[in-house]
Amino acid sequence: MRIRGKDIQACGFQPGPLFGEALRVAKRALADGVSREEVLFALRGVADDPASWIRDERYGGLACELLAETRELARRVPELRAAPVPCAIWGREAIEPGALAQMDHACRLPVTVAGALMPDAHVGFGVPIGGVVATRGAVIPYAVGVDIACRMRLSIVDMSPEEMERHRDTLCRALRRETAFGVGAEFRGRQRRDHGVLSDDRWDRLEVPKRRALFDTAAAQLGTSGSGNHFVEFGEISLHAPLGGLAPGRHVALLSHSGSRGLGARLAG
Repeated sequence: MRIRGKDIQACGFQPGPLFGEALRVAKRALADGVSREEVLFALRGVADDPASWIRDERYGGLACELLAETRELARRVPELRAAPVPCAIWGREAIEPGALAQMDHACRLPVTVAGALMPDAHVGFGVPIGGVVATRGAVIPYAVGVDIACRMRLSIVDMSPEEMERHRDTLCRALRRETAFGVGAEFRGRQRRDHGVLSDDRWDRLEVPKRRALFDTAAAQLGTSGSGNHFVEFGEISLHAPLGGLAPGRHVALLSHSGSRGLGARLAG
């Protein structure tokens, strides 16, 4: 049985130097024959109460580092504001409580001047995905996470909404056939997509372990979407001026939200 980064995070370790150390400690324990359940139990204990583990032969070093980091952070970090700065929230009733709590905390940071939360927000690393935090004199590169190419894309089609309604069933089948959603979603065999990025010579210069396996993952996930707030849907857009050869008027639009999946997570994490 393996222990992955998501298991370490579930134990209470946030991405950073100690995150990698916790993973190394876990792998050494597994190699020594300790069961996966015992290792995860111990890591949760270290994260919850490191002082109780500092004399442990296997986990004491990690516990001491965690204590030292906690004390240093307590010394350096200014106190949070008593009340959050103004934050505009759209669709509050549909947003999970954890995302609202993260946004409240982010809006109490001393460097924050304003916040906003979109209706598709869900829990991120520190700030919800779908959250916006405006700061003064500070940059927070790891607030939401490290999803390279996390984005929205809008494609406008030269088709009227009335024509879309006439072909609704065909378009629905196309969506189901040409998309793949969810954790681990892949296109297999002949379903795999082809794109010039797969022949880019930069693959040969990637300095990461198991580069070939990472390439295979990227090839299988090309054109897929993850879970969370990833989606794709048809809708209608009104153009008030010519755009890219399209005349003003009502047109069909395809809106999607996706990210970089396994490749981006490995490279950025």
